Amino acid sequence: MDNPDSTSEPSWLELFIDPAGISAALLDPEKKKNLPRLLIQFTDKAFFAEREKDKGKLAIEELMLFERKSASMRLCAMATFAALNYDIDYILDNITRNELQTLRVLADTADVANKCLSELVTFLFTSGELPEARKHLHRIVRPKCTYPMVAIDEEVFKSYCQILNVQGTPYSVTPNTIRPFVYDLNTLNDESMRKSELYRYRGAKETTGQLQSVYRAENAALSVVDGNTEYLRDILKTNGVDVSELRTFAVPSEHRPLERPPRLEQLANLLRGSDPFWSLMTIFDVNALKQALIELGPFWFPTKMHISEFLIESLEKRVNTPAYTLQRLLLAKLYQLSRMHNFQGFVENLSAYSVELGQDMNIDLTFESIHVKAMIGNERMPWEIEYFEATTQETSLIFNPEHIRTTDGSARMINQCLSLMLNLGDHQVVFEKGGQIPIEIFKCVPIARMFGAFVKSYDELVTQKKCADGFWRTMTPKFVDSQPTRGLRRGHDAEMRIQAARKELVLLFHMFSLLREKRLVDFIIAYAVCLHNKLMLAQKSSHLKIHASSKLDITNLDDVRQLLQLMIERAYSISNTDPDTIRTYADFLYVEKDYQGAAQKYLEYFAANDMTFRLSTSSDIFDDTIINRLRICTAHSGFLTMSLLTCQWLQVGRKNAYQKAIQLLKNNETRDVGANCAEFVTDVAAVELLSQHYQANRMTKSLNTLT
Repeated sequence: MDNPDSTSEPSWLELFIDPAGISAALLDPEKKKNLPRLLIQFTDKAFFAEREKDKGKLAIEELMLFERKSASMRLCAMATFAALNYDIDYILDNITRNELQTLRVLADTADVANKCLSELVTFLFTSGELPEARKHLHRIVRPKCTYPMVAIDEEVFKSYCQILNVQGTPYSVTPNTIRPFVYDLNTLNDESMRKSELYRYRGAKETTGQLQSVYRAENAALSVVDGNTEYLRDILKTNGVDVSELRTFAVPSEHRPLERPPRLEQLANLLRGSDPFWSLMTIFDVNALKQALIELGPFWFPTKMHISEFLIESLEKRVNTPAYTLQRLLLAKLYQLSRMHNFQGFVENLSAYSVELGQDMNIDLTFESIHVKAMIGNERMPWEIEYFEATTQETSLIFNPEHIRTTDGSARMINQCLSLMLNLGDHQVVFEKGGQIPIEIFKCVPIARMFGAFVKSYDELVTQKKCADGFWRTMTPKFVDSQPTRGLRRGHDAEMRIQAARKELVLLFHMFSLLREKRLVDFIIAYAVCLHNKLMLAQKSSHLKIHASSKLDITNLDDVRQLLQLMIERAYSISNTDPDTIRTYADFLYVEKDYQGAAQKYLEYFAANDMTFRLSTSSDIFDDTIINRLRICTAHSGFLTMSLLTCQWLQVGRKNAYQKAIQLLKNNETRDVGANCAEFVTDVAAVELLSQHYQANRMTKSLNTLT
């Protein structure tokens, strides 16, 4: 995960610089297995930063930087540990052996070494290496802390000391409690003790003279009886390498052919279950759905399964009919296919379901197929729908008012169809035939016709002016009517009018969100930006104006933030290299006080004008508004040195901006290192201010680099 290019998982660096990203990663249950590795990485980086700080080779400004880095990494590590519910066993089970070596325990090194020594004694004792176990048992002491990871089982080690006759350790049994065991001839003649290898070993070690020789002879004889004769050949075989056993490892493994991937039929068989409810969720065949309904019984109703809003009214007319449950289920399956963007499957199953749904729903189902096709087409970019046929002939049914119902679902269906025609270039059809749709019922149609006229005559300035004026006269009253009256008590009629206006505004926003035509998106952005700027002038906040590629002379009221955000994000998704779009996006983020995002977009704006960043400071790109906002963005992000250096390119008010920036640098800690920013200094005034600041704070490294 340290290398972002080696895996699709986010690296620790990406999450460290993105607070929203790390919050999403910690709260996502699907990424829980990645958290132990993230925890280890954050901890390693924190210790690395602390070691660099403790070396004493850093300048003062770098020392503060590494202190903040270490603290930030520790906070990220603790947040990750908390997301795992402090389950250290889960961490050990989900990291590799190499990463496990980097796991640190906040305990005394002597206690950790003592715990490792106790584990070694247990291993040697259980392996039969009694001399080695006795040798290391003398070195074990009681731990200073009571952590479970370094604790020692005293009862077990008291038993070890008693069995191996070890004295002088904290776990040795005192003579006052238990009388020491003495080896003599009676012990040697005891049949049970003679059979015990442990007692024979102790007898040979703890006796002297003739008795020791007897014990050694007894051990040699019993080793022959037990079949474990101690020959030099056996020792070499045990501790050396048996070449004959290596021959089995030299044989090449059996070649196994690669298995073919499962076919579609095999996957379908895997998904096919015996549960009838599972069949309802995964199968689209009419007969299989009928059989599943029979198995579920007469008391199961598909009321929780969603269907298209356009078909709700037609379905509710049949609520008391015997076929209501089956028809609702079939419509829900069609809606499921539409959400899956499987239009081919939608058409095939619609033909199969039409018999069960009845002939009186044929018109509604035809409109629904047009609706689904338009919805799928509108969610694709223009270069993605070349293969996706969406002709005017199919959508021309919406211009027949006899078959259109006045419902919310119908309004959204009309929006989808008109937006698809605008996105595909049928602007003249929308402009000429849009008048056949009842405008009194579908209030978005005049706006769509206006868009068709605007794009059809895009090169004519007179037509553009008429469309802009018409858009202003149509849109602005909708914003006005949707705003609640302040300071007055509203009656029921006023409340209903506001709700109707808000509902109409929602439908307009829905149509705007479907547009992919770049000229129309820029047209709406110009309107929304003008509204915003007029509002800022009314509130005496002209410093929060937003840049737009084109200007519209219209006024503003309120509640345009949603429209701005919707259209700016849409324009950026269509063309993320257009300088005017990026500049508008950056200004919007600045107004919303997302200073880091705004600074990023301003840099993208410079890159869009010249990928090499070799821009002249006298260019129109470097206007004082951008430079001043970059200064504020870098200051809010904590890069106070860069904030001061940004003032070098100001044409007006440079001295005042310098004073503000140096005061922030003196009174706050900066996240950037002055020595690393010295190459960006080009103004003498900046050199004087920074040198005085570095000299006053004894920041020798930054001062030497600057001079």
